[in-house]
Amino acid sequence: MFTGAMTTGRVDAAAALLPNGEVLVAGGENWTDSRFALKSAELYDPGTGKFTETGQMTVARQAAVAIALRNGTVLIAAGFGRNKQGLPAGGAIQSEVYDPASGSFKTAGAMTTVRSMYCQGCRPAASILNDGRVLFAGGIDDDGTILKSAELYDPANGTFTRTGDMKSSRLSPTATLLPDGKVLIEDGGYNGLYGKGAVHPQFVEAITLKELYDPQTGTFSIKKP
Repeated sequence: MFTGAMTTGRVDAAAALLPNGEVLVAGGENWTDSRFALKSAELYDPGTGKFTETGQMTVARQAAVAIALRNGTVLIAAGFGRNKQGLPAGGAIQSEVYDPASGSFKTAGAMTTVRSMYCQGCRPAASILNDGRVLFAGGIDDDGTILKSAELYDPANGTFTRTGDMKSSRLSPTATLLPDGKVLIEDGGYNGLYGKGAVHPQFVEAITLKELYDPQTGTFSIKKP
C-alpha cells in the first residue's frame, strides 16, 4: 500500500524510529537532481501518512547510521560525502545528534576512524547497548580497507572510544542486541579490493562466521554453532 511522498528523493539515507512513533529520515543522495550527498532531513508521520521537512544535518552524508538513543534523541554517525563530480569525497568522522523537541541537529563527538566510504550501503554494524552506549563495528575506511576495529559512543559525554577488534574484517555487517546484553555480529563482506577513490567493490566475499561482542569485557568471540 502506498503512503505519502517524501519531500525529496533519497538513496542510501539513514532512518530511525522516534519515541512519538514518527520516523526520521536523514541524508542520502538524490539521483534525480544531482549526485551530491544531502544535508536535509524529514519526518514521516504514520498517523497522517505524510512527510515534512525538519532541520538540516551539520554535514552532508549518505550511508550514515541513525541510532535512537535512550534520551529520545538520534545519533547520526559515519557516512560519506561527494565532490562536484559526484564521486566519493571522504568519509565523515564527525557525528551529530538530532533533537526531536527542537527539530535540529548539533555536532557530537568524532569517531576514531572513517567507517563508511565508496559504495551505497557500505556501513558499519551498529547497535545500542543495554547501558545506553552504542557499538559501531567494521565498515570501510578512506583507503578502501575493510575494518576489524570497533568503537563505542557514550551519550553521557558525547565521545567515541576504541574497544576490542572483531575476529574478521566486515563490510556492511548486521548487529543485534541479545537478551543477555551481548551483541551478535553476522553477515557482511571481506577481502575487498577497492583501491583508493574507487566507487564500486571489485571483489567481496560473504562471511558466514558469527561473532559475539561482550560489553563487560569489551571483546569479540566466535559464536559457536
